Amino acid sequence: MQSRLEAVAWKRPAITCKLIARLAAEASPVGLGGKNLADVLATRLRISTTEARRRMKTAESLGPRTAITGEPLAPKLPHVAKAHADGAPTGTSPTSTVPGAAP
Repeated sequence: MQSRLEAVAWKRPAITCKLIARLAAEASPVGLGGKNLADVLATRLRISTTEARRRMKTAESLGPRTAITGEPLAPKLPHVAKAHADGAPTGTSPTSTVPGAAP
């Protein structure tokens, strides 16, 4: 049971990245009650704006992207994104392999 819970915990960042990427692409921070997306995430998730920005930076590297023409693009770090989606630990924390993200 514990190993299954651990696998779910390692999958969570992949889901978070997809949600943040979608919010960034489709939502208006003002419409959600904030000044910018980091402010919205910090307020809604009860985290610091520093943590919100870290999650946004991770989402930029591991989340889905869209080309200017509208076609879907792979994440900047596709192998790490796939490992997260599969629930494989990729380091000491779910974001430790993302350049520029704090562990």
